[in-house]
Amino acid sequence: MTLAGDDELVFLPLGGAGEIGMNLSLYGWGPPGQHRWLMVDCGIGFNGNAIPVLMC
Repeated sequence: MTLAGDDELVFLPLGGAGEIGMNLSLYGWGPPGQHRWLMVDCGIGFNGNAIPVLMC
């Protein structure tokens, strides 16, 4: 990947930012109007009563 001076990183929370277990976000990289996007769906769940489990 060639890095240009006009590339930018964009963060777009789609839901649940700051909530437990309901995080969905888009990350965009590239020149304005030509971003390449990565969707990250990552939250935390609970296995029983005591053990948190990371779910990605």
